[in-house]
Amino acid sequence: MCESIARLPYTAAADVERAEAALFEFAGKPATNTDRLGLAKGFEALVRLQRNIRRPGARVIDTLAELVRRSPARPGPDLLRDARVRRLALESLILLEAADAPTVLAASADPDMQVRRLAVRAAALDGPDAVVTRALNDPAAMVRIEALRAAHQKNAA
Repeated sequence: MCESIARLPYTAAADVERAEAALFEFAGKPATNTDRLGLAKGFEALVRLQRNIRRPGARVIDTLAELVRRSPARPGPDLLRDARVRRLALESLILLEAADAPTVLAASADPDMQVRRLAVRAAALDGPDAVVTRALNDPAAMVRIEALRAAHQKNAA
């Protein structure tokens, strides 16, 4: 339902604002991974499709960052099950160029290699150099390749 709300063809900023409010109404309720995934998909669609009509506010950015930094005290299997939520949230923050250093650092230590790869991509935009340096030695090839791209991008700038 969250994704459907965000994907409607809005043409006015007020409509996008109402869609955002509807997502926030649901944001306080997600208890299961399926709920968190629906919320993450909704915010990702809102950011991707509606940012030209109305840029998401600080509350959306804070919620996305919270989804990325979801409690590291959770057991490993739960963290891996929630990986898609963190991927969607981080992808949205990258699209908005709003991934802050604490969020990027948290994502760079994630057990999911795709989240770590996205963290390197975020660090390449304007993030901590330590993330890129650490990623050069990551066990996952995709993370190391992204780190090489990021290092090249940072050196070219």
